Amino acid sequence: MRPLPRICDTALAVTGSSLSVQRYLVKGRVQGVGFRWFVLREASALGLRGWVRNTSEGHVEVLATGSEAQLDDLLVRLKDGSRGSRVDRIEQEERPASEAENLQAFEIEGAW
Repeated sequence: MRPLPRICDTALAVTGSSLSVQRYLVKGRVQGVGFRWFVLREASALGLRGWVRNTSEGHVEVLATGSEAQLDDLLVRLKDGSRGSRVDRIEQEERPASEAENLQAFEIEGAW
């Protein structure tokens, strides 16, 4: 089991590098297994901004912005999944930089 990542508040401000925006649609057994909380923890530890939410089709959707290296790390972690989840497939789509303008610290949408 991998140790828990250290969360770094200063990582939220990425300076001197260009930001990318990626949308991931994670398919498999990803609802009802703590997957959104897993994504929140991992994305926050990487210093990403964005959100994660369930879809009505039973998938999990993630919108994240950060450096390409941060987003590559997130993709690796999404493929690993949380304990109890099963990731069958991830659809990835680059989104326009304008979608990052209003993104804040990573959060779970629709959790309350």
